[in-house]
Amino acid sequence: LLSGAVASVGVGRWVTAWRFDEGRTRAQEARQARLAKSRWLDRVVTLWARPLSPVGRVLVMKDVKSFVRDPSQWTQLLLVGSIVIITLASVSALPLDIFKGPWMKASRNGIAFMVLGLVGFVMAAVAARFQFTAVSTEGRAFWVLRTAPVDPVEVLRAKLWPSLWPMIFVGELLAVMSSLLLGAGPVFVGLAAGTALALAWGISGLAVGMGAMYPDFKADNAARVASSPAGVLFMVMSLSLVFAVLALEILPVYILLAADFREEALSSLDWVGVALPLLGVGLLCLGVARFALHRGARSLWDRELPNG
Repeated sequence: LLSGAVASVGVGRWVTAWRFDEGRTRAQEARQARLAKSRWLDRVVTLWARPLSPVGRVLVMKDVKSFVRDPSQWTQLLLVGSIVIITLASVSALPLDIFKGPWMKASRNGIAFMVLGLVGFVMAAVAARFQFTAVSTEGRAFWVLRTAPVDPVEVLRAKLWPSLWPMIFVGELLAVMSSLLLGAGPVFVGLAAGTALALAWGISGLAVGMGAMYPDFKADNAARVASSPAGVLFMVMSLSLVFAVLALEILPVYILLAADFREEALSSLDWVGVALPLLGVGLLCLGVARFALHRGARSLWDRELPNG
């Protein structure tokens, strides 16, 4: 009996020492980044970034793997999902029953157009958190990019590419679902989808460009960069872009509402009045994105390297 007890104690001490050593090792080492090291992720990101230059594809791969390795960034996606759900719930709670009679359809379409301002505000808030901080997240390692033989515009395009498509998805989801919840007609649903697409390009380019104009390489938290005075300035500029887009669309919306109320087809002059402002919206958003990226690249490469 005594020998059995001694043997049991010996086995227990061996098991305890083995688990203790394993726990101590895991506590002092970083967590294994299995997803970041997977080959299928490399294939997906390489295919996704194919439109970019070779340098841009490498930068996109680096940013995607950095995002995958940082669990604190994943929780921000839950915040974005919550904002989307709250926005759609707020839209569905609008008292649309007060609009009755011949003006009911036109009123629903008009409200669907005005809700695009709310959609633009949500898109600007998401861009301020994820896209405006894209350059600042380089931190003190920015000198690696600054001293490398790369085009600064390619660097900012690589910063824009990974977040552009989620921004388009969020904008389209909010715009289309809000229009459908409000009972808007097919034409206004399509108008909302096109507006969200244009705003996604414009706001994303403006966010990355202004983030390069006013980077904070010493910030230890991306949320602090988004809430800085430069982040507030970006919100003002992005909302100005949203209001400019909605102002350009007032004439097409009025023409469509009037034709729908009279139940008449659009004339040739009406089509011109609809097409030209919508073309101006697309050119405005693309022009703002291009100007912001080039201005940000020039400003970023003119600044001094961050001090150690």
